[in-house]
Amino acid sequence: MLKIAELLAKKINCDFLITGDNLGQVASQTLLNLFAEDYFINIPVIRPLICFDKEEIVKIARNIGTLEISIESDEGCKIVPKNPITQAKIEKIKEIKVDDAINEIKVLKL
Repeated sequence: MLKIAELLAKKINCDFLITGDNLGQVASQTLLNLFAEDYFINIPVIRPLICFDKEEIVKIARNIGTLEISIESDEGCKIVPKNPITQAKIEKIKEIKVDDAINEIKVLKL
């Protein structure tokens, strides 16, 4: 998903990405996975919530008005796997094709 975000960022002239990643909050957000994600992109990633606990993040989301969208189902995303991987393999990630996904991006305005 970061690769797609990078493609979109280039398209709209952004210099970096900001994510809501939180180390260990969900099974897929392990240190190894974050490293693997960054390996394939050429844009800085800022993770301001990396060390916050769940309650702190929920409070922030509620205060800035993003809680509802953050808890919506991800059924429509074709990239998110049903079962998260906790130790991503860079060789397997290289096989993922994202070039066509940029055309299916929908921008949400809050």
